[in-house]
Amino acid sequence: MSERRSAAVKKTSATSSEVDSAGAGMVAAMASKKHPIETLVTTLPLVMLLAGLAFYFLNERRQVDGQILFDQIQQFDGEYSGISQQSDKPDAQRIVWIQTPARLRGGRVDYQQAQQLKTLSNGDPISVWAAPKIAGSNTLWVVKVSSDGEPLFDISPVEPAGPSEK
Repeated sequence: MSERRSAAVKKTSATSSEVDSAGAGMVAAMASKKHPIETLVTTLPLVMLLAGLAFYFLNERRQVDGQILFDQIQQFDGEYSGISQQSDKPDAQRIVWIQTPARLRGGRVDYQQAQQLKTLSNGDPISVWAAPKIAGSNTLWVVKVSSDGEPLFDISPVEPAGPSEK
């Protein structure tokens, strides 16, 4: 009887280890299957990132390729504060900064316009006329700049009709 009992114990022990390895495999198999909501929660940020990038680049293309809306020209006077740029490439984004009494204002300029503004020093008084390329946009593109009454460049076909910020 003791032989039967030890054989039964050995059989039970073997069965326990088999169950342990089978259980580990089962747990691993269950871990590899994700719940549908977990899958959605992990992929949603990636989808949102891709949608945001697509939206940004489509709007940037509209800004760059659009025509200036000359009927929405705004004028602001202040002191020249410099030019910021993404890189030295001719097609890089450039912004000219003007310190008005109310706040610091910026307007986008192209490569040639930026080269013409290099003659200015920080603090020089300037007048800037800028307009959007997309109706309702806050991004303004500089169309005319003058310093001490001398025009530095002017691509506007009309005189500004909008209110002046001083």
